[in-house]
Amino acid sequence: MLNPVVLPDPGALFGDYAFAKQSSVIAAVSGGGDSLALLFLLKDFLDTQADAPALTAVTVDHALRPESADEARFVAALCRSHGIAHKTMVWRGEKPATGVSASARTARLDLLAQAARDAGAGLIFTGHTQDDQAETVSMRADRGAGRGGAGIAPATLHDGSVWFARPLLGLHRAVLRDYLASRDLRWIDDPTNDNPAYERVRVRKALDAETARMLVLEAADAAAERMALGARAACLIDAHWRCVAPGLYRAETAFLDADDEPALLYALRVLAAMAGGAAQLPAIEPSGRV
Repeated sequence: MLNPVVLPDPGALFGDYAFAKQSSVIAAVSGGGDSLALLFLLKDFLDTQADAPALTAVTVDHALRPESADEARFVAALCRSHGIAHKTMVWRGEKPATGVSASARTARLDLLAQAARDAGAGLIFTGHTQDDQAETVSMRADRGAGRGGAGIAPATLHDGSVWFARPLLGLHRAVLRDYLASRDLRWIDDPTNDNPAYERVRVRKALDAETARMLVLEAADAAAERMALGARAACLIDAHWRCVAPGLYRAETAFLDADDEPALLYALRVLAAMAGGAAQLPAIEPSGRV
């Protein structure tokens, strides 16, 4: 006898988000199975809530493939048929000859953030899955140890103003496609997801289920350690540092007497990034020589 298909629970996925503080929210929707499942699971949840924020699906057309405009129109038509507001953001201008994936990712984040600001939304949902998590951890492991071992964060603040939230990190792609099938919804398979020219595709094809499961568990442990380190560093900053002017911080001498060297170094790197207006923390080795 076949086991029954267990579908995602919208309440479990979205029940902890502070929707009452939002007048509008964004769902990033490419037309692929993961993002479409995200959209309709989110709609399922918001439809049950009183005074729910307005939902807008946003598709980023990177204009890298001839089919991309048609895919954006497919998403727009699907949204229209289900009463969901939709907006397409196009990555315009000349594209780089190298590093296209990284540049496209930066453009996508910036365009989604712009769409959120236009809609008065402070929260953007994306459809990253447990499979994405395993692939990301595997790729970062190949580049060496570091903070990246925690993989994809459940939420990140972009440009100090807009949150990107990833509620599907605990779900496999297959579960999301079962959900779409239960709703009789079809999705688009992006051909680049099968192109071995891309590192993520090569990693995806090489990962077996058990290795992927172990990578996700390792990422959860690394994330817990990273959060604990961040909490300890925050306590040191709160106790011993004061902002005396924008970009200017003053430390009490007791800060350097802290016996928690990892937290001390992390706090220094965080403050250096804040003072310098940097998006990333400075490297560990030179920071440790300060």
